Amino acid sequence: MQFEIPRPDPVRLAARIRSREFDLVERIAARFEMEFGFARVPGNIELSSADGRVERLLPLAGQYDPSEFASLQTHARRVESLYAEDSGEPRARIDLVYVRRSQVVLATRTEAVHRIFLGQGVWGEVALERDPAAPSGYFLPNPWTEDSMKTEGALGFFAAIADRAEDAHGKGESPGGPEPMAL
Repeated sequence: MQFEIPRPDPVRLAARIRSREFDLVERIAARFEMEFGFARVPGNIELSSADGRVERLLPLAGQYDPSEFASLQTHARRVESLYAEDSGEPRARIDLVYVRRSQVVLATRTEAVHRIFLGQGVWGEVALERDPAAPSGYFLPNPWTEDSMKTEGALGFFAAIADRAEDAHGKGESPGGPEPMAL
């Protein structure tokens, strides 16, 4: 009898792009659209924060194996470096988010007690969990979830992606989005 390691269900991805420069957010969004394509969900979400940053959530096309999450986030960091200041300081931050029916996991750069190491300098945190009692199927934020991911628009955005992921899984779609462009 051969032992098989179970594989997780594929997930959907979104990119969160943050910068003080609106045009830079748009350029990075266009690059991600060329590389990954955008999924058809109810709109891209654009948020503004109190400190003047522009933040955009983009649904990426395709399904992905969650074990690829760290390497995809590493690719996002390489894209950040293309738009960095001469000093190397990033002008924009790109964080990938994977969405499954039960949770939303944010890729992050720093260790914390509520995060797990995923590899390649990437930690993951469960930012949102599905509320089984809510008829709308919305997610509930955890105490550590960033404010921008707690907005009504962001919660609806992630719920739409999760519903799309569940529909794809039920139809037997295979994982694998487009390959990122070489830098």
